Amino acid sequence: MTVQFRILVAAWMRSLTYVAHRMRMLVFVGVLATVLMGCVESDVNLRFENPNQGEIVQHIQLGDRLQALSGGSLQPWVKTIERQAASLGGRVQRTNQAGLTVKIPFTSSDELEQKFNQFFEAVFNQEQIFEGASLPAIASRLTVTHSNFLLLERNRLRVEVDLRSLGVTSTTGTLLVSPASLIKLEFKLETPWGARNVSGTNLLPSRNGKQLVWRLIPGEPNTLESVFWMPSPLGIGIALIIGLVLLGQFLKNARSPRSPQQPSLT
Repeated sequence: MTVQFRILVAAWMRSLTYVAHRMRMLVFVGVLATVLMGCVESDVNLRFENPNQGEIVQHIQLGDRLQALSGGSLQPWVKTIERQAASLGGRVQRTNQAGLTVKIPFTSSDELEQKFNQFFEAVFNQEQIFEGASLPAIASRLTVTHSNFLLLERNRLRVEVDLRSLGVTSTTGTLLVSPASLIKLEFKLETPWGARNVSGTNLLPSRNGKQLVWRLIPGEPNTLESVFWMPSPLGIGIALIIGLVLLGQFLKNARSPRSPQQPSLT
């Protein structure tokens, strides 16, 4: 009887502990939804004007609730954004009291890769602690590979963004809530001739003219990949040089006097 009673008590305690844990998790999720509602909206747009000119454009809109909770301590983070953008030859514009537009130019795909990774690692790769609120760390990586085909240049762009820090998981690692309605993140790619999505990644973009738009999923690792073509300045330059040489040779031959024909002896 004593052994059975102990078994029943142990089972009851386990059930009580499980219920308490679930209640704490539900309360935490509720508080998270209340605190972060409308926390951050951000989109990153890569604009290619041509192979030698482009711009990274990021729009950041901070929610009123986050600003209220931070108690004005967002300013050091904003200063970090401005300082990093300036160090990469870019600038930051204040669109409103809670909005920022970051613009960073690049002159090649290699420079795009270097500036993108340097900026986002410095600004978003570490957790930002404010008074009463915080923004978790977001790890990202961009790579661009390109190859020349005579007059054309083929570019393959791949972006990896780990947003698992924005999700709420259980002790077993199961995703309990993905705050997609709390944090809106988008990635855009705009090229002169348009781009196509590479299948095999977990994101499918929408198309807006020559622009591809990916909606990132908070709480999950996100991978996007795209291929696009642009005219090759190197190939076009070589073709122009060859064309000028051939044209010059043709004009030289056309203007040179013909030697008189010698009369034949019979």
